[in-house]
Amino acid sequence: MFIDSHAHLYLEEFDYDREQVIINAHNAGVGIIINAGIDPDSSQEAIKLAGAFPGLLATAGIHPQATSSANYQSIEKIDMLAADTSVVAIGEIGLDYYRETQSKDVQLQVFEDMLAIASVKKLPVVIHCRSAEEDTLKVLNKWSGRTRPVRGKWRGIRHCFSENLETALLYVDMGFMLSFGAYVGYPSSKNLCPVLEELPSDSFLLETDSPYLPLQKMRGKRNDSSYIPLIAETIASIRGESISDVARNTTENARLIFGLDPSITII
Repeated sequence: MFIDSHAHLYLEEFDYDREQVIINAHNAGVGIIINAGIDPDSSQEAIKLAGAFPGLLATAGIHPQATSSANYQSIEKIDMLAADTSVVAIGEIGLDYYRETQSKDVQLQVFEDMLAIASVKKLPVVIHCRSAEEDTLKVLNKWSGRTRPVRGKWRGIRHCFSENLETALLYVDMGFMLSFGAYVGYPSSKNLCPVLEELPSDSFLLETDSPYLPLQKMRGKRNDSSYIPLIAETIASIRGESISDVARNTTENARLIFGLDPSITII
């Protein structure tokens, strides 16, 4: 079985065939899909989907690109949603300086507010970081120094990782698993080969970030969770392992970091 650790099935791209997408994922061997919220409304939608379909779970959080509209009420709403039994992490949260459309100071404040909720709820965090690695690591290092890991030695997940091996090991040493998607097969992602070759087998996950970041051969089309086995195949080839090895290890890793009941699966 595979687990898609990061998707956005609540988005309008799936409105016309959402149930069939979930069935297709199941038929491809994907047993669990984690839908990541990006603001209070989408977090609530992820929770609703978890209530409607077995094997779907949710995260709740405020994405750095949604921080301009964040206020006391939205922070409180995430805190409330985090109490739902389907919520397995706080996220996706973090820093994004790529487009420079959101105030860095506001992003940092909301990031710290989200980390505080995770600490109180004893939940792992799902980290989004783009063009902000130094500040993200600084915030997480400070936070890690005053909190305990929530799942064994782990504190959370660095979603959609695309940096170098040195940065990868900094995250792992702080207690963060790294998740990888179809982009590992893009020509522009050759730098990830040494990262994937060297990472310990207990430190990474599979994700789609669907509907975004499809396989190279599907560029320009919608991504979905049924492609997780093909992502695993690419990673297995880079690591010199079998697909079943990658499936087993990443499923065990996801069950650990998200605290998943072994009985949870789609359909």
